Amino acid sequence: METLTKNQLTNIEKYIMENGRELEIAKWNYLFNNGEKGAILDELLTYQNSDGGFGKGLEADIQMPDSSSIASTEAIFTAYEYELDCEEKWFKDLLSYFEKTMDDGSEILSFWEKVTEQVDHYPHAPWWNYSKETRFTPNPCAVVASAFLKDKKV
Repeated sequence: METLTKNQLTNIEKYIMENGRELEIAKWNYLFNNGEKGAILDELLTYQNSDGGFGKGLEADIQMPDSSSIASTEAIFTAYEYELDCEEKWFKDLLSYFEKTMDDGSEILSFWEKVTEQVDHYPHAPWWNYSKETRFTPNPCAVVASAFLKDKKV
C-alpha cells in the first residue's frame, strides 16, 4: 500500500482549507492538527434545526434547509465517527425528531421518508428527488435504530 507524500498531504489540506465547509475543516484539524473535538460538534450543530433534526445541507447532496431523515442520519454518523457525547441535549433532540417523524402507518414499509416533498424546491442530487416510500430501506432505519439502542444502553 502506498502512503501519501508530505507534498500530497499538504495539497489535500490546502484544498480542504480553501474549499471545505467549516465542518470538514474542523474534522481535518481534529485529525491532523491537534484540533479540538468540540469544534466538530460546534460546526455540526449549525446544521441542526429547532425540530431537533438536521438539514441545511449537512448531507451535501440535499441543500434544503428543512430537516430530513437522511441529513439527520449523517449527524448520527458524525457523532459515532468522532465519538461525540451522545448523552447531550442535541442528541436527545435528534432522537426526539426521529420519534416525532416516524411513520408507523401501513402505507410505508420504511419508518422514515428519506426526504420530504420540500426537497424538490431546493438544489439536490437527482437520487434525492421526492417519492413516497414503498419499500423498506436500511438507511436511515438501521442507523436510527442503533442510535435508539445506544441511547437506551440496551
